[in-house]
Amino acid sequence: MSLDFGARVKIISSEATTSFSLSGLEGEIQGYSNPNCSHLSSEDIVVGEIDPNSSIYAVYFPSLDKAYWFSPQFLEVIDATPPLEMKFGNRHIRRDQSGTWFEKKDGEWVIIDEP
Repeated sequence: MSLDFGARVKIISSEATTSFSLSGLEGEIQGYSNPNCSHLSSEDIVVGEIDPNSSIYAVYFPSLDKAYWFSPQFLEVIDATPPLEMKFGNRHIRRDQSGTWFEKKDGEWVIIDEP
């Protein structure tokens, strides 16, 4: 299973994740970036050492109402493609269980991307 937007993940126990009391928590990937081109703010919390040449992932924890950034070695995928629906201004998009993305256009759902 892959680390992708919307995937549900569990935090793997390690010295770094335990020091933030995050080991074993479940959350949702809400974004990813490359540290070489990312402009994280001083409010963003990065857990553990990161490789500047690898992606890091923002995981949101509903139980904490907070997101943290992680290297992939700290993330275990629970559900890679849960159904997801989003609205951005006038755009309405969704992803089904198979990972196919749709956009609502003129009242009809149209495929915009397939796995």
